[in-house]
Amino acid sequence: MGLPQRGGGCGTVYELKANDTETVMYQFTGMPDGCWPYAGLVRDKAGNLYGTTKEMGQFSQGAVFKVTPSGKETILYSFDGESDGRFPYGGLVEDETGYYYGTTPQNGIGCGGGGCGTVFQVQTNGHERTIHRFASGYGHPYSGLVRDPSGNLYGTTAGGNVFDPPGPKSGNDCNCGTVFELARR
Repeated sequence: MGLPQRGGGCGTVYELKANDTETVMYQFTGMPDGCWPYAGLVRDKAGNLYGTTKEMGQFSQGAVFKVTPSGKETILYSFDGESDGRFPYGGLVEDETGYYYGTTPQNGIGCGGGGCGTVFQVQTNGHERTIHRFASGYGHPYSGLVRDPSGNLYGTTAGGNVFDPPGPKSGNDCNCGTVFELARR
């Protein structure tokens, strides 16, 4: 599969009004702005929208973006596909200080060359910090996160079964996924 070309159908951010009128606010063009925004959006108090694109960005590994109410798009962070992760499918969740948190299903450590995925934090100035790297045995968080009032983050992984009982195989060793919690730091 080749890289998407400018104007090649990389996805849109749109507004749907109560009278069923649709307005395209922004159309992704591939590199360097992003492609395939699978997840929903988060809206701040000023009406700006934040989200992720599964691919493209500066390094073709996915991006975190912002779209203003007037339709101006800015890439806040482009994943390089190494320790910071790659291909974010899930959406973002915001904390009370305006930081955004999300997941990548690949890279970090473990799980062979593709990595097990990460949980990241992005600030509105574009500073990214990887706050968790999944290890072999569980990982691949494709969905977004949920944040509780205390600031703890919860999510799911598509792989792993860290609760396998010791001893002979019970027939329940399915690598079916996990539910995880990351305590506020």
